[in-house]
Amino acid sequence: MLLREPSRPRRWTRHAWLFRTVAPCVLIFFCLAAASPQEKTPAPNPFERIASQADQARDANDLEKALVLYRRALGMRPGWAEGWWSLGTILYEQDKYAEASRAFQRVVSLHPDHGSANVMLGLCEFELGQDNSALAHLQRGRKLGILKDPQLARVMLYHEGLLLLRKGRFEDAQQALSALSRNGGDGEELMLALGMSALYIFPTKLPPEGSTAREVVMRVGKAEFLGATKKFDEARREYSSVADEFPQTANIHFAFGRFLLSLGEVDQAVAAFRRQIQASPDHVPARLQIAAAWYRVNSAGALEYAQEAVKLEPRRAFGHYLLGLLYLDTQNFAVAISELETAKRSYSNLPQLYFALGNAYARAGRKAEAVRARAIFARLNAKNERESKAMYYGEKSSGLSEQRVDSDTPGKPPE
Repeated sequence: MLLREPSRPRRWTRHAWLFRTVAPCVLIFFCLAAASPQEKTPAPNPFERIASQADQARDANDLEKALVLYRRALGMRPGWAEGWWSLGTILYEQDKYAEASRAFQRVVSLHPDHGSANVMLGLCEFELGQDNSALAHLQRGRKLGILKDPQLARVMLYHEGLLLLRKGRFEDAQQALSALSRNGGDGEELMLALGMSALYIFPTKLPPEGSTAREVVMRVGKAEFLGATKKFDEARREYSSVADEFPQTANIHFAFGRFLLSLGEVDQAVAAFRRQIQASPDHVPARLQIAAAWYRVNSAGALEYAQEAVKLEPRRAFGHYLLGLLYLDTQNFAVAISELETAKRSYSNLPQLYFALGNAYARAGRKAEAVRARAIFARLNAKNERESKAMYYGEKSSGLSEQRVDSDTPGKPPE
């Protein structure tokens, strides 16, 4: 059975790069039973006749007639996934998101592992203000895989990025929006969203139009866009320029440092993080970035920054995890164990933590605990490998970072 989206003229949304409708596409569902080759093809039954008329009305762009016919056919055969899909896409195009949501819920209930149906349900929920459910369905759809439709992918990534921004998951939002940049997204809305993700700004706190502060957000977003599209020299010049012109902007040096770190320019990144600490003496993420960048390179020097971060924000689990790794690397095993055990309260399913704990226990002569920790590591690591998929956004981050360890925990914007 084929599940198609109606072919019809596209309409632009308020976003310059974003169409309201998903590009015409075909979704394949597998029939559970097939007719025997010897069976004669029967004459069309009433359902098939009405379904065919609905498809014809849809293809002729007579959407009101199509809606009536799809509803009639679905009343006769509620398990017709293609009909629910077509009904949902028409309603979505007409901005009838509550009705469209119910239609896509039926598709998902019939085919829960269909990525594109989950994404369309998430888009409807976004418009209805159901942020948690929308994000869950968009991410589930992306993990399952969607149609090879660039427009659908762009719509999905943009809305996922906005939802992550609303939740304060700025680095995750930045990954989604950077992937959108690499996949043909552009425009003012994307630049602003990228700027907010880099500067840790909630959408509700976006500076007003025409203000200097909004210009800074836009320029940072442009730099991030250039970096995402591999124009690194232009991105570096734009970042350097805006950071020099507006050095007191919250998180500006932190954002520039993270960009430099992504290029492997550790010394320059550390210098930017230090400038951020000078501008904001209580800035915890900048300290953690320095400590993480120096782990196993200059662990003794990194300890000072990790210790300061934990003192400033003792409830931040990543600080204790990183401090434990640094103490382990500098052979202070007893303190390493204490810090790692503190981090374990928040990271009870993190394989790397148990690997580090196992090493720390062993080096401290606590053999039985080392064996238990290593067994937990092996179990969790095997589970992660079984469940692992391709990176969501197409590029793998490198190095030790809070995002990789703590990506499911909403971030707290630095002061």
